[in-house]
Amino acid sequence: MRARDIILLFGLLFLAFAAVYMTSGPVAESDLVPGPATVREEPPGGIHHEPGNAVSILFLGDFHPASLVKGASDPYQAFRPILGVSDLVIINLEAPTIDPGKWAAGTKTSRRFWSDVTATPALLKGLGVTVVSLASDHMLDFGTRGLESTIDALGKAGLEVIGAGHDKLAASKPYRFESTVGGKPFKMAVIATADQWRGTRVFPLSEAQVRTFNTAAIVDQIHGLKQREPDLFVVVFIHWGWQYSWLVKRQRDEAHAMIDAGADLIVGHGAHAPQQVEIYKDRLCLYGIGDFVSGTGKPDKHLGNDLPFGLLADLVLEPDGTGISRFVKLYPVRNYGLGSGEAPRFVTVKELGNIYWKLVWRSWKIYRYLKNKFVVRTDRFGRYLEIPLTDKARGASNSAPRAKRKNVR
Repeated sequence: MRARDIILLFGLLFLAFAAVYMTSGPVAESDLVPGPATVREEPPGGIHHEPGNAVSILFLGDFHPASLVKGASDPYQAFRPILGVSDLVIINLEAPTIDPGKWAAGTKTSRRFWSDVTATPALLKGLGVTVVSLASDHMLDFGTRGLESTIDALGKAGLEVIGAGHDKLAASKPYRFESTVGGKPFKMAVIATADQWRGTRVFPLSEAQVRTFNTAAIVDQIHGLKQREPDLFVVVFIHWGWQYSWLVKRQRDEAHAMIDAGADLIVGHGAHAPQQVEIYKDRLCLYGIGDFVSGTGKPDKHLGNDLPFGLLADLVLEPDGTGISRFVKLYPVRNYGLGSGEAPRFVTVKELGNIYWKLVWRSWKIYRYLKNKFVVRTDRFGRYLEIPLTDKARGASNSAPRAKRKNVR
């Protein structure tokens, strides 16, 4: 066979392969499934629920309050409605909180992140954040003193801290959440950790203060939790990955090890850009949800030079008559960063279509699952992608068509 014939054959195969992927066409307004939104009043205290109520647990990516938008009076305005009604909000703080007058003068560099010791906890509390992960590569930029300042300041503001502590035991302690959904108990543990290996650099984190990722230790912890409480829903909230890059094999190996040990959901952050979605042994792994508000404004080259965006990951629990229906809503958001002149916001229909196809393409090994299970919807907050989760207690997937389901909020 001549070279020209070989090239032609591969060209035809590529066109046929592309046609299979594009059968549904680009996402358009008519593809969204709007439904009447039911506004749910937030129960007092935020973590106590009346039987029958749905529960929303919102995971946010990296947050650096210094990366605000110049000229924006409230750069978080677009997100306040969803933050205000979520029952639990978990975020990763990228920078220690210190007194800039005492600490930052003459010491702050591009490699040293910091945030204000008074303003940052107040801001997080005002946004409705409940739990703050301190497991990140910059948390010891100002040493032990900076970490302790951060833990104390967040504690005084009434915020829970995970992923770091005054000692190794405190740093490894998971956050526990309990609720009742449709008369059924729901218990969750969130483990926060940071992988020191970030591509070309190994960050000098102290295991005695920041929960650094160690496969054997994390696997043992997950396995122990599941042995004691088989119905416990275990989430790993992990800071990892190469910056502005898709996932690497190391991440996948680590995720599979954690799921093999019993983890029910992996939520990654740290790459400052979204990464692939994978279903492994019926468990969802969000390798990277990107930033919440800490973008630099630089294009995400791995996303085709798109401006930065992140994903708000909303774990929703609903009563379904026989148990608890669980699904994740991924809200893509534009995160413009410092000096861009535009405040972060939810994406447009065109942007959602672009994001959808890029994630599907990069997650091609599980495309059949995504094609059948990814549902594009909209609610009063914004447009989102919905992924059903397996209900382990019943040994079945929540895979029934959800087109007629009313939106949660």
